[in-house]
Amino acid sequence: MSSWSENWIYNLIPQEEYELAFDMVNGKSISCVLNQEEEIDYSKIEHVQEILELTLMDILKSEDVNEKDVAEVSQKIYLLLSALPMPVDSIEKAKHVLKILVYSYIGEQWESGRRYLIENNINILVEEKDDWNICVFKKICNALFLLVKKENWKDLTMACQLISELREDQKKFELYYINSIAPSNKMFATYELISLYHLAKIVDIMATFMINGEILDIREQIGMHFGKAIEAAEEGGIVSLNLILIMLQRMLQKMISNSVWMVTQRVNSRVTKFVRNITTQDKAVFELMYPQKHAILEEGLLDPAHKAIVVNMPTSSGKTLIAQFRILQALNQFSEDNGCCVYCTYSSIGKSSGCKTEKRI
Repeated sequence: MSSWSENWIYNLIPQEEYELAFDMVNGKSISCVLNQEEEIDYSKIEHVQEILELTLMDILKSEDVNEKDVAEVSQKIYLLLSALPMPVDSIEKAKHVLKILVYSYIGEQWESGRRYLIENNINILVEEKDDWNICVFKKICNALFLLVKKENWKDLTMACQLISELREDQKKFELYYINSIAPSNKMFATYELISLYHLAKIVDIMATFMINGEILDIREQIGMHFGKAIEAAEEGGIVSLNLILIMLQRMLQKMISNSVWMVTQRVNSRVTKFVRNITTQDKAVFELMYPQKHAILEEGLLDPAHKAIVVNMPTSSGKTLIAQFRILQALNQFSEDNGCCVYCTYSSIGKSSGCKTEKRI
């Protein structure tokens, strides 16, 4: 299987142009830390980013998609997009942020996209002059942003509330909007609204699932609504919306996979109770970081057959949380023997390696 770097679209970028774009991104990061201003040619960054997006689209058309390639290209697109200035126009701003979140998820670094969202305090202003289709799109975007942000359950509740408001407003504004459109554009507008309504339902379902984890067929429901949304966008010839939907579907499937409900399902009652507890705290945890997910799903952290497990993870990558999961699994496994767990942690400063923290159970 060939690497994404051999893709014909990617190879349209001269190597020096590709390297220059990432040098500018790295230079901007350093300048921000040092509070220095550096002149950057954003058009060069944007050009490389657009070529990489086309490369990714081409990779996804393959019958045998290499998910590692998809993740690597998405990571690079995310880095370039997050370095670009925020568009002034509200619709372009919404699309720009959506792309950043999509590529952070597909690039398996969703926490970076979430941090971007929080640090920039993203909210798309809905104005009275907005037509109904624009209002729907903006409110869905704001609900999606809350779905990613989810600092606590209130953010998810607010996402559901925004969708509920749309249902109420639909009764007031939809018919007027449709009647105000020229006959030649009515079909386009109708398909656009059908597509957006399905997307709104998707966000509502996702927010409810992230709150309580009780939608057992979440993947099927999301897939069904995305199928109808994409079909409507294709029928209406709405190419830009169609592309957004295709990428959002991959993003939300990743979110489902990362959720504490999905990662810890079918474990034991202690873990289930613990998950319900951490999703209702002020600093709630709804989604696991990729090292945590990898440790649980791929390395068998919660497998009762594993008597001894060593986890080697970077600082601030979530070691404490997965230790708590393992403790609960051990207590459940040895409950009849009145088993107990001792959690030890210590820090030491080495001459060459800096600060090192080890945690043992």
